[in-house]
Amino acid sequence: MGDEQYIWIRNWERFQHYATRNPIWIKTYTELLHDSAYLRLTSSRRGLLHGLHLAFALARRCLPLDVEMLNSRLRVAAKMSDLTALNHAGFLTFVDSAGLAECEQAYSKAIASRAPARSRDKEEERDKDKGLKALRSITS
Repeated sequence: MGDEQYIWIRNWERFQHYATRNPIWIKTYTELLHDSAYLRLTSSRRGLLHGLHLAFALARRCLPLDVEMLNSRLRVAAKMSDLTALNHAGFLTFVDSAGLAECEQAYSKAIASRAPARSRDKEEERDKDKGLKALRSITS
């Protein structure tokens, strides 16, 4: 392995609410409880997956494939076989620096395609807030 390897979380854009900031939180979907690949994971691998989501967010989507560093950061005792199992289950992939750049481009495109929907959501949220304020002023 001449080039350093990285972990890329597949479908990362689904876990993000804010694309341009360092997220302080990420989304987790209850639909995982209906995902057979997720349910086949051991409980420790499920925990590792969620820890990797957090570490990936904090690393700004540039998480080195370094089991020792991950174990230290997440306070787990994971092995490369655990990461490989998460890869085979479809939750993450291993990429080199060129692959990381490709993933970032795909991520940017996916986020950009969501922009119109997000601005509509903000408008709807503002309208709801205005309605709530008006209702409060009427009932006060």
